[in-house]
Amino acid sequence: MNSFLTKSPAFLALVLLSQLVHSQARIQLTEQATISVITFGPYQGELWSAFGHSGIRVSDPGQELNWMYDWGRFDFEQANFYWNFARGKMLYSIGRTRDFDRYLNFYKSQDRYVYEQELNLTSQEKQRFFEYLENNNLPENSEYQYNYVYDNCATKIKDVTAGVLADQVQFDQTYVIKDKTVRNLMDDYLAFQPWGDLVIDL
Repeated sequence: MNSFLTKSPAFLALVLLSQLVHSQARIQLTEQATISVITFGPYQGELWSAFGHSGIRVSDPGQELNWMYDWGRFDFEQANFYWNFARGKMLYSIGRTRDFDRYLNFYKSQDRYVYEQELNLTSQEKQRFFEYLENNNLPENSEYQYNYVYDNCATKIKDVTAGVLADQVQFDQTYVIKDKTVRNLMDDYLAFQPWGDLVIDL
């Protein structure tokens, strides 16, 4: 960065003003607020949708707020897009949609199932959850290196929940099928994506 900008009083004033506006824009959720995990079923129209999708909904009628956060955003213009996707080498990011109903209707139009699980949280925990999501959605925090198994839109929900609730939450692992390899798990979702399945196997 230009050294003049970093030392300029006008630049510093602009930074302080932006921080002040951000702090004043902080939203306080009401008692009506709910936080839910949303799970969309798989769709075989594209390779990247074959595994399904997940996100977090924050709804607060008292604030006229019905937002959806998900970690499934990527740029089609990335170099070697399909090759990188097949290799699990994609740069992904969180995104926020301010109209959950429109978001929902898009997935319903693809005939995908939708599950909503409301989290049993106190008002304070809901506020912390919401602020964690908002902070994660800042440009400097939003991107991550996608991985089919270990770092994706579903694992991010576990990470966020653990980050917000720390030792207060334990995850049920009894559903885990222990006799499947990672390749077996890929095959469960890629029966209609033979070329994608082949490249991911390789």
